[in-house]
Amino acid sequence: MGWLLLADLMPFSMWIRSPQLMIMGGSIVLGTYVDRTRKYKGVTIALFIASSLLLIPLGIGEGLDNRIVLASLLAMGAAVGPIQPINAELAVEVRAPIYLSMP
Repeated sequence: MGWLLLADLMPFSMWIRSPQLMIMGGSIVLGTYVDRTRKYKGVTIALFIASSLLLIPLGIGEGLDNRIVLASLLAMGAAVGPIQPINAELAVEVRAPIYLSMP
């Protein structure tokens, strides 16, 4: 199997920004969902399960197409990135529930 050349898949500057963009995009989308539904625990568990499943292509990456491995890596960024902000929001909600802080 040949070496993966990042220049063959996308420009280098885009490759450097891709994980950050996926983390930011996942945080915005899932953060908006959690703000509306208040399903902190369910979303966190789903993100842990998704990130665990997305580790499989990274573990067996030798036999897979490089594009699948890269897509899995980027999707894992979108799954793992929002975990900390969602749970930080949960901690704030536990400390000062919204129904108590409203006049």
